[in-house]
Amino acid sequence: MRKTVVIDCFPESVSRYRDGYAIVAVDVVRATTTAISAAVCGHRCFPVATVEAALELAASLENALLAGEERGIMPLGFDLNNSPTELLARIDFERPVILVSSSGTKLCHQASKCDTAFLACFRNYRSIAGHLAKNFPKVAVIGAGSLGEFREAPGQGKMIGVLGCVAQQEGEKIFHRSPWVNLVCGSASYSKLPELLSQLEAGEKRVTGHAGAVRSLCV
Repeated sequence: MRKTVVIDCFPESVSRYRDGYAIVAVDVVRATTTAISAAVCGHRCFPVATVEAALELAASLENALLAGEERGIMPLGFDLNNSPTELLARIDFERPVILVSSSGTKLCHQASKCDTAFLACFRNYRSIAGHLAKNFPKVAVIGAGSLGEFREAPGQGKMIGVLGCVAQQEGEKIFHRSPWVNLVCGSASYSKLPELLSQLEAGEKRVTGHAGAVRSLCV
């Protein structure tokens, strides 16, 4: 049988592929990374579409963790942001995580209505790709977008980053030599990349994950 892979964007697109497709929901920068990180740690994770839905579900679960953001801001009464780094630092793995975000969890919620759905991010893409290739002839990979727009909207510009051993050794000195660089991330801080990228998308001009610390730098 001929295999088919389609690529689409936005939560509203999911309904086109409910019949016959395995849905793969992707919000690379944070939401699916946070959800996958929660599962890896042993948490049960419940992505929901809205803050109201998160609060309603929390009332029915014992000692749930509320995690997420709405337009980049952690809602009042939540325990942590939509941050895989914050989640991985916790040790209360028995607590279920209710996750909400501006775009990513809306996509996850729509995908959950389909017969077959998966969440994907940089941390699990290889295993997901292998499983899909072996078991599903028709796959729809759907990106969350950003508040109904493509992440690289006109005028948004590009992000330039320096990663790896050089970034680990040189750190913030790179910004002084190359002021057009937005991101410096040493090899010891790759796990913080989703958080760093989110800070840039939120408007920070320069961020660094060098030496295990996530910092925003004034320009």
